[in-house]
Amino acid sequence: MNSFENWAVSFGALYCIGGIQGLFSTALVEGGPLAMWSNWIIACMLTYTIATSLGEICSAYPTAGSMYYWAFRCAGDSKLAPFLSWIVAWLTALAWITSVASDVTGGAQLLMNEPVAFNVTGFDADLADFTACATQFGFSTLILAFATILNLIHQKHFVYVYYVFAGLMIVSFVMNVVWLPAAVSRSYGFQDSAFVWTATINDVSGVSMGYSWFLSFLFPLSTLVGFDASGHVAEETKNASVEAPHGIVNSMIWSAVICFPVMIVWLYCLPDIDDFVGSSFSSNVQIIYMYQQALGNSGQVVIVAISIALWMLNAAITLGAASRLIYAIARDGLLPFRSSLLARNKNNQPYGAVLFTSGFALVLLLTVLPSQYAFASITSTSVISNIAAYAFIIGGRITFTRTTFVQGPYNLGKWSIAIGYIAVLFCMLIFVVLCLPTSYPVSATTLNYAPVIFIIWMFVCIVYWIISAHRWYKGPARLFMIKDNEETEAVSFIVASQVDVSE
Repeated sequence: MNSFENWAVSFGALYCIGGIQGLFSTALVEGGPLAMWSNWIIACMLTYTIATSLGEICSAYPTAGSMYYWAFRCAGDSKLAPFLSWIVAWLTALAWITSVASDVTGGAQLLMNEPVAFNVTGFDADLADFTACATQFGFSTLILAFATILNLIHQKHFVYVYYVFAGLMIVSFVMNVVWLPAAVSRSYGFQDSAFVWTATINDVSGVSMGYSWFLSFLFPLSTLVGFDASGHVAEETKNASVEAPHGIVNSMIWSAVICFPVMIVWLYCLPDIDDFVGSSFSSNVQIIYMYQQALGNSGQVVIVAISIALWMLNAAITLGAASRLIYAIARDGLLPFRSSLLARNKNNQPYGAVLFTSGFALVLLLTVLPSQYAFASITSTSVISNIAAYAFIIGGRITFTRTTFVQGPYNLGKWSIAIGYIAVLFCMLIFVVLCLPTSYPVSATTLNYAPVIFIIWMFVCIVYWIISAHRWYKGPARLFMIKDNEETEAVSFIVASQVDVSE
């Protein structure tokens, strides 16, 4: 895997334009345009501290399933090192498997809303309706199957997914910042600049403007988290100690830079806000309404079709990164049925880990059938789980190994500790914001269940640690490959007192 392909893993897993498509209408009423663009800039600057801090750690320890290995090494000689590694392993497993389930629904929701655009009678995209939930499940399953098949082909063929994704992203960007405004100028016209740059909106039930402003941070934060994917494929990357950290940092930068002009163009191109928010489309794909009003149905089909194709490729890339994480966790003895999970097919792809990850994602998809809230809550835990893992890793770097950490080729020099502190504090702020209720009064249908699921998951992990894992898990056991200046050094990290894991 070359530098572009490593970068494309994180860039593809983020799929930034798709991310803001799904959150645009929500962000619009949670703070309005001023909060959207200003919080985007603030969040991107602070997220950069997280990306660079992780990039520095990745440069020192470029290995598959990177996050929990980084946690172990950044804890140094502390007795907490195995425990932190254990917690981060399970947090990242939860984050990436739920990301797969979430990503396959992105394309599915666009597909199931196309009948609404053409006024097909008897069809309702409202997920309060069981038929709509079943339709979303069906489309999501098909996209998951597509992603799974792609991840079973030989890596030399799979890499073309990265190039196709990058090409379609260019097409999508041009369509959104050139074709869309050109069509709007010939139809209903633009919003004025005062609206785009100064307007505030608070349409969140029972909360103040300040609270709503904080909620608008969900818009950039939910879009920009996941850049650690480049670290998960470090062992497959040439000169990984240099290229993998650049993949982490540059994917975040490119996503931030690409999405800002797209967001501003969308704000200028908004039709009547009440009509936009009140359209018949599902809330997370109301962007279709703007496409429809500006481009007509024939035009919106083209731009939506490109988006669906990107979601499908995004799902394949995310599944690939997640399966590498599961493979590494199984290799290091944290999962049962180790031999099955480590199985490779004739194309040398880890099909055991791929099938396990996609199977687990399919189980999560089933939760949409009884309740849209259950599925939304499960998938929203992806971001807070990743954020918590980031905080544990960087926190270990600036405390336990503050003076003993050996920097790799990519490093922050004398600013490492200061930037690390900013990153950890920002992670803590993000975590709080992502756990806030999104409306008041809080009820069974408005409660943010993500922190509840997170607490339950953490409780199970800690109980498992206390009852069993603390006796046998002493840290990752693996062959660690360090590639630097085209030389390879193999260093074995042997786990003391490691017990047998069920095969």
